[in-house]
Amino acid sequence: MGLEVRRERFLLGNITYPLSLVAFEKKNMLGFFDPHNYQIGLHKRLIYQAKSSVIKDILRHEMAHYMDFIENKALLHPHGSKFKAICSRYGWGANISSATCDIEMENQKREGELEQERILSKVSKLLSLTSSDNVYESKLAWTKANRLLLMHNLQEISLLPGNDEILSYCQRVLQNSRYSSKLGAIYEILKSFYVAPVLSYGQEGVYLEVVGSKVNVETAEYIAGHLDYELERLWTLARKSNPELKGSAKKNSFFVGVAKGFNQKMQQIQSSEFNKSDLLPIINQTELHLQQAYPRLSRSSGQRSGHCHMAEGLGREAGTSIQIKKSIKQSSQNPLLLS
Repeated sequence: MGLEVRRERFLLGNITYPLSLVAFEKKNMLGFFDPHNYQIGLHKRLIYQAKSSVIKDILRHEMAHYMDFIENKALLHPHGSKFKAICSRYGWGANISSATCDIEMENQKREGELEQERILSKVSKLLSLTSSDNVYESKLAWTKANRLLLMHNLQEISLLPGNDEILSYCQRVLQNSRYSSKLGAIYEILKSFYVAPVLSYGQEGVYLEVVGSKVNVETAEYIAGHLDYELERLWTLARKSNPELKGSAKKNSFFVGVAKGFNQKMQQIQSSEFNKSDLLPIINQTELHLQQAYPRLSRSSGQRSGHCHMAEGLGREAGTSIQIKKSIKQSSQNPLLLS
């Protein structure tokens, strides 16, 4: 804007005005300018969800309100012609003068700014390569994805000044009318991705939730959606090759085997690539995330009736060949107001 800034004030003419920023958690509003206190407010979610250029545009919007107030002594028409003229004066287009903003849409327009987005993008690309028919390429993709997540987690932990400042995310990834061995298998598999899965029982059924850091939770959500389909696909393939696989007991045993086979493969990859001392801080951090989200969590395992060792063995074999493909995350968020 070409304004001279003096510590926490800016100079306009012969008068200095305060630059005061506050964070808030109101709904349906991303930012505001309060002329009574000369304050600019930003919604707390911007810090965690918006790219830096999106935040700067919202700050520009609120600074235009600030200038409008200084020049016209009132905000009678907050987004009227005088406000838009100020935006135009500074070379700011409709994306600045608009009264609404969709964070997700704006983020999508501006690639490569959020470190978390870069990590998730790389991980999703690597996971999509695990569906390769080339066994070496598939294993290499799993290894690289794990190494990337490990390095990111260790870096994130090293930046935390103390455990009491840890930021935990909780996401519901699947829902079923009742507990099933497939849900239990997905629960076990997600443990390999540095999250704490939780089975939550409510009036409408059973929910599978994951707790952890933002990147780990979004990775787990990505994987859970595919496993919900992939496990059924593996069961269908196994039945075609083994007609004797009939009944819920064998299907349950098969899914138990899939989880064991997959986790065994992941443990082999992790033990060959990483030291236990590397993984321990992440395991401890995951436990802290869980305690923060569920301080009174009771731990129990799902019920199993009957068991078939043959079906479990086939499941173990299938678990080593699980495929993960790319997904498309749809926007579920409406544009929010800019005051």
